[in-house]
Amino acid sequence: MQAKKTRHFSGGWRMRMALIQVLLMDPTILLFDGLTDHLDLEASDWLEETLMNPDCILVVVSHSQDFLNGVGGPDVIISIFLNSRKCRVWG
Repeated sequence: MQAKKTRHFSGGWRMRMALIQVLLMDPTILLFDGLTDHLDLEASDWLEETLMNPDCILVVVSHSQDFLNGVGGPDVIISIFLNSRKCRVWG
């Protein structure tokens, strides 16, 4: 067990701790922007799996198309590509 204050952890570990805290609150809606920015591949994969079948409304803004494709479960996912000005709907 780590015995140091949160501020002494890296950005990735602080993000993990914050995510776990939020997920344990059993929220009605989750809004994430830049969710994977401070996560390594292992943590990003864990989060993708965790958010695959959410028990709440999930809104995710991300630059990672692979991550967006992996989250949200069977519901409709709308992905907007601002650079190409296209909107694609899956579901």
